[in-house]
Amino acid sequence: LTLHTQVAIALAHLDGGETRESIKNMLEELTKYAPQNTDYDVYIVG
Repeated sequence: LTLHTQVAIALAHLDGGETRESIKNMLEELTKYAPQNTDYDVYIVG
């Protein structure tokens, strides 16, 4: 997770059956460390 000028960037490896849990954890990390005025987009590529 990288925070730079109100932009949050995260890279996550999603692994089959645990994908739902991985997405949940990634979003929790983003909201935990990002200030409230940070916007972020989530892109899922497969």
